[in-house]
Amino acid sequence: MGFLAAAVSGLVTLVAANAADVSTSVPGAEVRLQTGPARTALVLPVIFRDGMPTLDITLNGQGPFRVGVDTGAMGGVYLFGGRAEQVGLKAVGELDASDPSGLNPQRLSTYGDVSVGIGGRAFRSEVAGEKSAAPGRLEGLDGIVGLEVFGPALVTLDFVKQQIRIESGALPPPDGRGVFAYEGPLPQMPLEVEGHIVEAYLDTGNVRAGIVLPSGLADQLSGRTAASPAGVAHSISSDVPMYRLNLNARPRVGETRLAAMQAQFPSVAPIGIVGAEALEGLIVQIDTANHRVQILAAPSAAPM
Repeated sequence: MGFLAAAVSGLVTLVAANAADVSTSVPGAEVRLQTGPARTALVLPVIFRDGMPTLDITLNGQGPFRVGVDTGAMGGVYLFGGRAEQVGLKAVGELDASDPSGLNPQRLSTYGDVSVGIGGRAFRSEVAGEKSAAPGRLEGLDGIVGLEVFGPALVTLDFVKQQIRIESGALPPPDGRGVFAYEGPLPQMPLEVEGHIVEAYLDTGNVRAGIVLPSGLADQLSGRTAASPAGVAHSISSDVPMYRLNLNARPRVGETRLAAMQAQFPSVAPIGIVGAEALEGLIVQIDTANHRVQILAAPSAAPM
């Protein structure tokens, strides 16, 4: 998973936003925020950081804060570098968080229920955070948001138009070719790599590699014998030596080819990961209410 999939690892509870047309006054805010996702779509530009979509949010009317949109993160808002205290949030508890290995859990602070302003619309989420700065390639970000901050919604991440769209609606029923059902809070789908199928998390927070595979699958691939060291991956609780191998074909999710010709291993999770780098030029849609996901090629894009 991405760095923060482990950081909040199901331990931060989201207070889901309700779809309504009621204006909500947020303390300290200069605008009146509509509670959403609501009936009209919220469409916002995003700036990509190493492939990870980022946008600005406010917390209780203060900000803006630049955060990454991490589909591999459970929970709502997670802040780096003591940002929570800087805006006057008071810690109300603590939690232990770790990556899927379960090793070396780290103690985080929780800050209770907070109004989160996104594009002039108000959502509600519990907030967790730590005092240390964002690690590695996430340096410069104030935090991340998981999908749960948007409540039950159809969330579209368009890596072509560089925008996020949040709206009411649903994906079609799963068909095993383009739309896939998933269980639990994190979207996942079958990933085909050189004819092998493995379940994989959709993780826009993973900015290290487009494709990350379990060792057992990597051992069966054509490029395994020529694999080379790829540095050390840092999760919230582990440091994992990584290796890189070349692929003989682009991986697929259903009928869509991904933008990757390399993979790294091993995955900290027991399944694969589709990271931000592999989504270049594609459109991702997640139906959080019905737990469905699809990845599409852009309408005008030539087949890869």
